[in-house]
Amino acid sequence: MYNVNEYIVCQSAGICRIVEICRKDFGDVEREYYVLQSVYGNGMRVYIPTDQFEKVLRPVMSKDELMALVDGIPDMDSEWIPDDSTRKAKYQDALQNKTQPELLSMIKLIHTRKADLESKGKRLPYSDAEALKEAEKLLTNEFAFVLDIEPEEVVPYIVRQFEACSESETESDSESEES
Repeated sequence: MYNVNEYIVCQSAGICRIVEICRKDFGDVEREYYVLQSVYGNGMRVYIPTDQFEKVLRPVMSKDELMALVDGIPDMDSEWIPDDSTRKAKYQDALQNKTQPELLSMIKLIHTRKADLESKGKRLPYSDAEALKEAEKLLTNEFAFVLDIEPEEVVPYIVRQFEACSESETESDSESEES
């Protein structure tokens, strides 16, 4: 159970603050609700039944959890999936599950492919670009909140982490070839 003034992640509204816990009757039965206010957005309020919160609410990652996730970027699979339907199914799963490691892995995969295509003067297919945007959107608010940065700074932050990984992988490949 959560308390008033705690910050949580709501599946539909992103980072929210619990502004109150109240009893309401929305036409069926009077129930107890968490009243959530979106941190990034239009200040909308969301009502979540306190007896069903496990399905749609979770705690915000700690900074240590987020940094461990970022530190794991080099180990994330970034091998392109050539088959469109298999790749799209993997994207759908990640977007529906909304787990940070899956989303970050998906972003790395698509970002790596995008950079490779751009170096050849080509563009990322529309469906991949849209999946990338959606995954970035799902991670942006939580990363911004935890890192205490503006939401528009999150994607460049993540990209810098990918680039640092790519550089260190390239350096270790070069060192292996020299040996």
